[in-house]
Amino acid sequence: MLKKRYELKENLTGKAIPEFKTVVDVTLTETEIIFEFDCKNSQFYSAYSEYNAPIWEGDVCEAFLCTNTKKDWYYEVEIAPNNTVFLKHMDNKGCGVIDEYEIAENFVKSE
Repeated sequence: MLKKRYELKENLTGKAIPEFKTVVDVTLTETEIIFEFDCKNSQFYSAYSEYNAPIWEGDVCEAFLCTNTKKDWYYEVEIAPNNTVFLKHMDNKGCGVIDEYEIAENFVKSE
């Protein structure tokens, strides 16, 4: 098992913002990749509660997973503060064209 911690920074300056501190622990096992986000923010916004709704319009934690060396397809995983999930297989056709393929909601396991 391999585990690594990342503290996310402001995109443009690279500086930490204590009032919005976000830490993600990534754990790699033989069979899983586990992302654990810890986000400090008292004003989360999430406008949607339906599976695969455009939750990126609000606050989300995102992971883009690709095992293809050509990087022409990937899985997009997003989770909003209200536990709404966006999970799709994205197929990048080039020139800004991306086909989206639904992944069944019951694919997501919860404990």
